[in-house]
Amino acid sequence: MVQDKEVNFQYAFSYLMDVIAQRNSKVAELSDIDVPVLTLHGKDDRNVYPAVSQEFFKVLHAKNKEIKILDCGHWFYDAIFYSQAAEYSEDDRGKFVSSIVEWLDSVERKLET
Repeated sequence: MVQDKEVNFQYAFSYLMDVIAQRNSKVAELSDIDVPVLTLHGKDDRNVYPAVSQEFFKVLHAKNKEIKILDCGHWFYDAIFYSQAAEYSEDDRGKFVSSIVEWLDSVERKLET
C-alpha cells in the first residue's frame, strides 16, 4: 500500500488502524447495530482498500447484512449523480443503483416473512 502512488496513504492508513485494529471505540458501537446493512465497495478503490470494508463486515453483528465488491474504483458519488466522464458508463451506474434496489427488495421480503 505504501508503494502505491494513487493511495491517499494518510487517510487509508488511519482508516485501517481504526477499523481493522479497532482502535476507535466507535467501531465496537457500530458493529452492534441491529438494522439491515448493505456495504458497497469498489474493488479498484485506492482511497480506502476493499479489505477495510471486508474486515468491518466480519465484525458487524447485524443479522441481515450483505457486502458487494463492485467492479469500479472510488466513484459512488459519480455513480449516483452520473458524471459525463468517459470512465463512468450508464451501464456501471445502472449496476450500482440495481445493487441497492435488489438489496432493498430482499430486505422487504425478509420483513414480510
